[in-house]
Amino acid sequence: TQRRVQSTHEGPWGYGYHWWVGTLKGYDTVAACGNGNQRVFLLAKDRIAITIFAGDYNKDEDTSERILFAVMTARSEAPISRQL
Repeated sequence: TQRRVQSTHEGPWGYGYHWWVGTLKGYDTVAACGNGNQRVFLLAKDRIAITIFAGDYNKDEDTSERILFAVMTARSEAPISRQL
């Protein structure tokens, strides 16, 4: 998946075949985004998929992105033997 159309709003995202493609804080990320902060984040290089079901409908907040960064921070701090 790669960018096909640059987003019209500020931020790291570009649009590519029903997926948002970008780099968030150094992580190459592909995301599906729904109303209410519902997200699917795919980080292929890190072999991680994160699915978030939320109910923040009609709000423009970054709750899902904060969860993504918390997961990645915890992963980077985990011992190597636990990072499969």
